Amino acid sequence: MRSLMRAAMVAVLGLVASVLVAPAGAVQLPAAAPAGRISGSVTNTAGIPDTVDARITLSRRVAGGSFVKEASFDEPMGGAFVVPVASAGTYRVHAEVEGWGVSVRAADPVVTVAQGQTITGVDFLFEADPTISGTISTDGFNLDAPNAQQPFRVEALANSGGSWTVVATVARRTFGSPRLKIRPDGTFTLAVPYPHTSARLRFSQPHCPEFAHACVAGAAPQVLTTYWDGTPAGALTVEDAVDVDVSGGSVTDRDITVRTAPQLSVTSKARITGNPWPGQVLTASPGTYSTAPTNVDYRWEAGPIDGTGQRRVVGTGRTFRVPSSYSGWGVTVTVVPTRLGYEAPISRAGARIKGTSRIGLRAKAGKRTATVSVTVKALAVPQSKINGKASIYAKGKRIKTVNVRGGKATIKIAKQKKGKRTYTVRFSGNWLTTPSERSMKIAIR
Repeated sequence: MRSLMRAAMVAVLGLVASVLVAPAGAVQLPAAAPAGRISGSVTNTAGIPDTVDARITLSRRVAGGSFVKEASFDEPMGGAFVVPVASAGTYRVHAEVEGWGVSVRAADPVVTVAQGQTITGVDFLFEADPTISGTISTDGFNLDAPNAQQPFRVEALANSGGSWTVVATVARRTFGSPRLKIRPDGTFTLAVPYPHTSARLRFSQPHCPEFAHACVAGAAPQVLTTYWDGTPAGALTVEDAVDVDVSGGSVTDRDITVRTAPQLSVTSKARITGNPWPGQVLTASPGTYSTAPTNVDYRWEAGPIDGTGQRRVVGTGRTFRVPSSYSGWGVTVTVVPTRLGYEAPISRAGARIKGTSRIGLRAKAGKRTATVSVTVKALAVPQSKINGKASIYAKGKRIKTVNVRGGKATIKIAKQKKGKRTYTVRFSGNWLTTPSERSMKIAIR
């Protein structure tokens, strides 16, 4: 009923808006009708109120057989839903309810929708996941002491394909089910989602995020990362942790003591060395620390500085070769030092990739003289910002240097020997553009 009322209200508001904004005499075109629909229901046995929405996600099968996310819809718990599909095809339908510790015990249904068809019976039943509970004792800090952007948290990790992945998290400040959280007295409860039957527990605090107001970006956690291993003090690595088996249902008394962390403090900052040009190799210098780290990880990210594209991870390791297509991009390296038994800050260093410059030359020869018009252009750099120096050489000897303004310069040379000679013009480059050079023959009269 709520879905039908919501759809009716959206239709009415859309009609009113179209009438209000349409210019006089304009012909109103109807919105494109969906190619088909998928309908079903979302119910649960965990007592979740119908004020909570389930997220329905449609992924369409593409060439090669993989599924690509196409659309998501929020539908109220406890009722029927009808969602449109943009085109006929095969879809995988996934449903989830975040923060309530429930899962669907069946595989995501895959349905094929023909043009104009409504597929029915795509029903989802959410059931409560098993939980892990325990008590956190603290040594040297209060659970509410970390700032809001570095909250203390408990995470469940599951082994997926040989690597440990976070599958559930609770903190002091949380949303969703009121039973899944860390309470003021240190007791905690978190749910392990289906189909996982075991997990390892990590008690930790994140680094300060990159764009933060309550802490310094990259600041180290104040709390020592600890894993549950059945002892009060816990373990320092996930490999030394012990599985918590929930195949038989919820478990309790996974107690642990966590303490403040010794820290690696920065004595010199991370930086990037090398020429920030397309085709060149950049090297990350990790900086230095009060206590030397035993390992350093590097992550390179890049993206257009003008915001026309998203930043993405483009490399790992200490060095990174800049692709030719990165002119005018920003490159950042994130440096993550580690040492067992310590917490360390994350450092970041950045560089702007210079646009590759190219020189155009036009010469007019005179009697023992020549005038060379120079035009400099660079990828992803406005012409008005191409400034620097242009020098002209003959047989490796510099003859004259002039200023380049707005990508243009004029070089006048005199007292030249008669005959055809090869001259080379070199542009100095600047903080936005690379150096470049070009040669040409001039027949001096």
